[in-house]
Amino acid sequence: MLVSIITPVWNQYRITDRFYMLSSIHLASYIQNVDQDIDVEFVTVNNGSVDETAVRLALWNNQFNGKIKIVSLPENVGFGAGHNTGAREASGDILIHVSNDVMPYGDYVAPVVQAIAKDKHSLYGARLLNEDTGWNSFDRLDKPFIPYLEGWFLACHRDLWQTLGGFDEQYYPCDYEDLDLSYTASNMGIDLKELPIDARHFSGQTASRELSKDRTLITKHNRILFMDKWKLGGNV
Repeated sequence: MLVSIITPVWNQYRITDRFYMLSSIHLASYIQNVDQDIDVEFVTVNNGSVDETAVRLALWNNQFNGKIKIVSLPENVGFGAGHNTGAREASGDILIHVSNDVMPYGDYVAPVVQAIAKDKHSLYGARLLNEDTGWNSFDRLDKPFIPYLEGWFLACHRDLWQTLGGFDEQYYPCDYEDLDLSYTASNMGIDLKELPIDARHFSGQTASRELSKDRTLITKHNRILFMDKWKLGGNV
């Protein structure tokens, strides 16, 4: 079984280096084909980086025995479109979307494969949020908050990803695409399930640094897009 690990990157190559270093340690058996039942490929979308990212990815690809499929885009198409591009280029039946500012502390492939083997019709994530995270509060809902899986780690079968249509790319460059995907899934009767992934998310290490000046405006703008799309009320 082939598992595709999809990671868009945009500058901040030191963060990406850390991600690949830790992944190579924890996923060594799959990378080296020691586990004959599971194989992995890394699909890395270079989202218009202008630093040393392209060179560093090429070096890592040599160490990964050519298992990094590098997709180079001429400009930053955003978080959602970056992941969608990676999914289209991926070869695996199981897709794991993981950000480059995530520090894994163990094997995160096996829990995903085991879960999807039992139920390929659910959307899986590392953390399911029900409470208000600063933007997840809407007045016109029966419940005050929308349960959703955060975008830094999402996994599903390819068929389900295609059914969902991937991330809505209107939320450029980032924010609300994960809440929107979860809300889409829930409205289609698709279960959201949390996995016991042993990892730490250094929230927004890439985007927040690059977009720090405009991040608040971006978040507010995408909140309005989300509310308009789903005809929701709430404080902007």
